[in-house]
This record gives sequence, structure tokens and C-alpha cells, in this order.
Amino acid sequence: MNALSVLAADGEPSPSPTAPDTVPIELWEASPGIYGFLFFFAMACALIVLVRSMLRHSRTVEQNSQRREEAEARAVQETPEAGTQSDAVTPPEAGTQSGAEDAAAHDGDGPGS
Repeated sequence: MNALSVLAADGEPSPSPTAPDTVPIELWEASPGIYGFLFFFAMACALIVLVRSMLRHSRTVEQNSQRREEAEARAVQETPEAGTQSDAVTPPEAGTQSGAEDAAAHDGDGPGS
């Protein structure tokens, strides 16, 4: 005899299954109960609070973006055209001295000397 025929000769499988009607399931065993409800309720409340906060912050970001764009548009309108004399560095007028020449010319002949 081989090992397979010995195993097949065994009368009942181990462990023996129970019939579905012999083990009653109570309602509290199959449902999440009050703790499950309270947890779900707390998560729903947290979700509502977080969504409202996110919407408030996104509105603030949108308003700041619009304000920045308006300020940039005003700044562009207020600045003179590019390439005009006011944008370029103006050379010193004739008869005035530059800062280095002015410091060298007045060395030692100021009011404190």
C-alpha cells in the first residue's frame, strides 16, 4: 500500500467543518459597534474641517495672486518706456566733479581741518 491510499482511507478530514447553523453569529460580533461609529463620525468631522481650511487657504492664495498681478500691472504702467533717458545712467553734468574727484579735491580743507 502506498501512502496516498492510507491517507484516503482515513474516514474524516481533520478538523471537521461545522455546519453554518450550529454557530450563531451575534449582531455585535458582525458590526463595528459604537466605537466604529464614533471613529467614523470623528473622521467625517475632521474631513469637513480640513476641507473648509483648504478652501479658505486656496481663496487667500488666489486673492494674493490677483493683488500681485494688479500691482505688477500698475508698476508697468507707472514706469516710463524702456530706453528713455530716465532709465539710463545719466552722466555727471559739465562743471561738476565725480565722487572720487570731489573727495580728492577737498582732502584736508573741510570744516574740521
